[in-house]
Amino acid sequence: MSQDDVLGSMDISQFPDYQEDQATFTSFLQEHTILKTATEQDEDDDEIMLEPTAGGAHNVHRVPCYPPLLQRIKDRHFFNDESRSIIVEMPLSELVEWDAIRGADLAERATKNTMRYHDLFCAAVDAVLEGMHANATSSNASRRDTIDILQQQRLTQQEARNAQRANDTAATGGVLNDAAMQGTNAATAAGATEDFPPLLMRRYELRILPLGRRGSLFPFENQHIPKSTSTDTANEGVSLRYIRSRSMGRLVTIRGMIVRASDVKPQCVVATYTCDACGAEVYQVVHHKREFLPLRVCPSVECQQNGGKMDTLHLQTRGSKFVKFQECKLQELPSQVPMGHVPRSMSVYCRGELTRMASPGAVVTIDGVFLPQRVAESGYRAMKAGL
Repeated sequence: MSQDDVLGSMDISQFPDYQEDQATFTSFLQEHTILKTATEQDEDDDEIMLEPTAGGAHNVHRVPCYPPLLQRIKDRHFFNDESRSIIVEMPLSELVEWDAIRGADLAERATKNTMRYHDLFCAAVDAVLEGMHANATSSNASRRDTIDILQQQRLTQQEARNAQRANDTAATGGVLNDAAMQGTNAATAAGATEDFPPLLMRRYELRILPLGRRGSLFPFENQHIPKSTSTDTANEGVSLRYIRSRSMGRLVTIRGMIVRASDVKPQCVVATYTCDACGAEVYQVVHHKREFLPLRVCPSVECQQNGGKMDTLHLQTRGSKFVKFQECKLQELPSQVPMGHVPRSMSVYCRGELTRMASPGAVVTIDGVFLPQRVAESGYRAMKAGL
């Protein structure tokens, strides 16, 4: 039986359509509204339409959920002067309330494959932000940082290189480019690209909250929740011993005690290189990786045509992007351990604004993605693991 016969016998409809899911999430960002409790200032505004509720509260009005928050991100209007990013909470319960069919299906798939849908949701947010216009104010102009200035220069250089390559391709008929395709594809497989990665310019952190978990930050700080859904006991967290292989890749909620917390260290998510031979800038996306192998060969077409010399790339720390990283050790509570058993523990990786939120001895409930831990390929840890 050939591969085409195997694919033909499979039901393609059982696989998710990521493009359709991204379009659905984009519609959710633009259309979803929430009920908020009106403040004294809002009640004095004649343009606000208050809505009566089943509980008898008359100071509730419906407002757009995400457009005001996305506009703040576009304007670089951070909530404090020290912050350089805005937290975007994505409660899956809001998806269900937005559309009981499409939203519920999307929330279920996001729960089962959280990392993939986290990247998909970020791509949808980037697309919405790309279509928005920033409000030109003096405060926004003063918030330009090193990445903004470098991006403007990089985009200009990329346009010049693309125009030069187009002229070379027209002159040679594309023969030299075809000869360099093999080296370029190998570099692309390693995560290297000359295109400007969207992750480098993101000024927000997207957090996916499980079903039943309500948002606590803007725009959910004054959200009106009906009494029938205000109490939630499904997200109290389970013991570590109930997290098994079936939870791999899923969004889980666990409860335990922090027994150890490391120092907060910088973690590279986008590494930027410059080539001494051709002058191109190369980007290596190392998101969700604690360790990465720096590039040595430039993947540009010019260097591949000239033989691809080694050690022509140099890491530019100022042009790379780093996030805060902290590793915590979570252990079962004494009440969760059966008599005669040893308490189980698990490593928890915190990134961005989730760092420094818990100290050793604190009892916490954590929402996160359960993923396998990579064992070192060599050394004592590998020998201990049997490798």
